[in-house]
Amino acid sequence: MNVISHLKDKNSALTEAARLIKDDGQVVVVDWSKSLGTLGPQNGADTDPQKLIELAQVCGLRLVENFSCSDYHYCLLFKKV
Repeated sequence: MNVISHLKDKNSALTEAARLIKDDGQVVVVDWSKSLGTLGPQNGADTDPQKLIELAQVCGLRLVENFSCSDYHYCLLFKKV
């Protein structure tokens, strides 16, 4: 999922992702940690990874890994609870 910062209803997106994946499947979220000039979310529209982790737990996902995949992006790897 590389669009999470653009979604208004992140809860529904994560719930649907959890529903669609197999029991041993994974959901990978890559999003902007900070904007690069005009690239990336503007005016504070970026998604805080900690808030996203908490939301994913409510949606039936558990965090497996959290890492930086570039100077401007983070990656969260989830599995079904």
